Amino acid sequence: MRSFFSWSIRTHLLLLVLAAAIPALALVWWSGQELEREAVDKANQATMHLASSMAQDLEQVEEYARVLLATLAQAPTIRQMDAAGARALLVQLNRQNPAYANLALIAPNGHVLALSFPHQGVVDVSGRKYFKDALRTGGFSVGEYEIGLASDRSVIHFALPVFGTNGSLVGVLAASYDLGALAQSFNSASLPEGSAMALSDARGVRLFRHPDSRRWLGREEHKDMWLGLLNLGEEGMTVAQGADGVKRLYAVKRLRIHKDDPSFLLLRVGIPEAKALAGVRRVKARNVALMVGATMLAAALAVMLGNLFIMRRLDRLTAAAERLGHGDLTARSGLGHDQGELGKLAESFDNMALALDTREAERVEFEAKLRHQAMYDPLTGLANRTLALDRIQQALTRCKRRDDVFYAVVIMDLDRFKVINDSLGHSVGDQVLEAVARRIVGTLRGLDTVARFGGNEFILLLEELATPGEAIRIVKRLRGVIMAPVPVAGHEVQTSASFGIVLSPNTFERAEDLLQSAAIALHAVKQSGRGRFKVFTPRMLLHAVERLTLEQELRRALEQGQFVVHYQPIWDLSSTRLVGFEALVRWAHPERGMVGPGSFIALAEETGIILDLGRVVLTRACADLAEWRERDPAARKLFVAVNLSNKQFCQHTLVEQVSEILRRTRLPADRLKLEITESTIMVNAESALVMLKRLKALGVQISIDDFGTGYSSLSYLQRFPVDTLKVDRSFVGRLGLDPENQEIVRAIVALAHSLGLDVVAEGVEESGQAAMLRALGCECVQGFYFSRPLDVDRAQETIGAQREQ
Repeated sequence: MRSFFSWSIRTHLLLLVLAAAIPALALVWWSGQELEREAVDKANQATMHLASSMAQDLEQVEEYARVLLATLAQAPTIRQMDAAGARALLVQLNRQNPAYANLALIAPNGHVLALSFPHQGVVDVSGRKYFKDALRTGGFSVGEYEIGLASDRSVIHFALPVFGTNGSLVGVLAASYDLGALAQSFNSASLPEGSAMALSDARGVRLFRHPDSRRWLGREEHKDMWLGLLNLGEEGMTVAQGADGVKRLYAVKRLRIHKDDPSFLLLRVGIPEAKALAGVRRVKARNVALMVGATMLAAALAVMLGNLFIMRRLDRLTAAAERLGHGDLTARSGLGHDQGELGKLAESFDNMALALDTREAERVEFEAKLRHQAMYDPLTGLANRTLALDRIQQALTRCKRRDDVFYAVVIMDLDRFKVINDSLGHSVGDQVLEAVARRIVGTLRGLDTVARFGGNEFILLLEELATPGEAIRIVKRLRGVIMAPVPVAGHEVQTSASFGIVLSPNTFERAEDLLQSAAIALHAVKQSGRGRFKVFTPRMLLHAVERLTLEQELRRALEQGQFVVHYQPIWDLSSTRLVGFEALVRWAHPERGMVGPGSFIALAEETGIILDLGRVVLTRACADLAEWRERDPAARKLFVAVNLSNKQFCQHTLVEQVSEILRRTRLPADRLKLEITESTIMVNAESALVMLKRLKALGVQISIDDFGTGYSSLSYLQRFPVDTLKVDRSFVGRLGLDPENQEIVRAIVALAHSLGLDVVAEGVEESGQAAMLRALGCECVQGFYFSRPLDVDRAQETIGAQREQ
């Protein structure tokens, strides 16, 4: 089957005409539907208005009946129950009020004494509701809708008791309103031929129907239709088929004498649907026929005009395209460019033919741009890493041929650039990079290469140097230029840079190896401080390899459980009683033996391994003390102190980790003392205060380690929830050697006591130091003079020895 797009343009034009006609046809149809709805609404309004008017008429009938019967009840012949006189009076009044089917005077036993309408035989109404209600209430009463016994017509009864001259009840007056009077209102409404109205009681029995009342009187409504009418409630509109088979638009309304009365009369007025919509449907059919005819005419015109104005011009354009396809670049459409859409198509075709001549030149230019983008940084316009490596490789090759010139490769890193991005935004950071790039280019020589390595790193290739020292002078000059404030976006941004340098001659063969060595030198600068430079040496490479090896070994040691915990006892200085231990990590290296923390803690901090290592140490220390407490009652008063690194203390989950470890090891929280260095706390004192309070809420003790080295504020120290100050070993080691140092220790002890804190001195290695600390009031000490760190078994033996002592 051919696809839609393979059809001819003529077919497409016809389809477009039809597609354009469909909305119009739909609009015509919709307009017809709207006219039908309006006609229905109009008919509904008319019938509902008529039904409401009839309902009001019936409401007025009750009031008129009340007045009429009340007047009759005062007539002497009525009060005396004079049958002949009463009959004459009732006949006269009935002639004046023909809407009533009958007027009657009834004896207390229910027998009718007098009627306004002649009737043979005895009429007994004792079972009628209106009669019984009048006797029971002694007042005006209204009966249900029913067929009159005397008149045999659809009526509604009204009754009023009659009292004699002595005040006793002598009879009942009754008036029967003829529901056929409603036909007058119906006839005056001028409804279309075939319209009808009907009245049915609450049981569905038809009391009245106009026209043709006799034919339908007393019949029950069809069940389905009756249920549909009842579902409308008090009033509503519906479309239904009447008993005579005619489909009508009905307005339905319930009529009640009293609102609470369960009996009602259901009034409906209907207009034949065909009559109500006949005119609208004729208009609708005519409009649809006209629209179909207009569509067919438009289709014929589209075919004829399409051939005349479109197809001929398309044939010319197709012929020109075939010539161009065969290589004739002089082919042109020959059509005017101002002739509508086809003119624009012809113009595009002619322009395409002209563009073929310049396409090759544009391709060459585009390739040049791609090469530039592949070799240069889009932000600064400097060479990128790829071009820098290429030029470094060329420099390596040249220097192998010449011994009288030197070169240097420098990696420059802007210090604290992340702070600039985080505080001022990346757009400001980009402007700083551009400004720095301009300064570098302005400082270096024209023959040097400047490249952006990525982020905030730059590669400098310094060539044709007379001596290697000339590179150092250039770097120093550049460092000074970089340190000058950079005015950006209303800010004076202070910058500095670190430099890693590789000088020639060297033994490198590949540019990548040379860059790697410069990066190693840069890393060495960052470890020792920023804003400096270092020249690469083979020792740096060896150190980098050792560092990488050590990092791998640390991770393997964590996986294999090579880390163990030793415990240095903490003693009460006055009684030499054991009060606790400080947990110290050791690495049981399978080849190097027991390795102290000084060999690996710094690298663990830098690489983040310290987080897992710290969790292992804390868990082991808590578990060991919990086990000692179970084995030896003497251990129940001891505590274990565990150091927290800076990265551990900054973890937002630290409190949850400590809580979970205490829960699993079943160690009481007050037996754990967490040691945080003073410098760690003072990095961000406000955040540290929040974290310390959360830890303290667990019940653990807090100790500030290395106190006196972190320059903490006294105001913060008062706010910190701390239990112990730990005097740094640098102060303890100089006791007895430096009087000023002794006063510092005295001040720390006095400060702690004034704040209600304990003091522990670490690094006590001589008896003289212990004596001085005792004299200064220091409570607890630890150090080699008392005991070296102990493994688990020896620590437990020390606890046992304390018990025996």
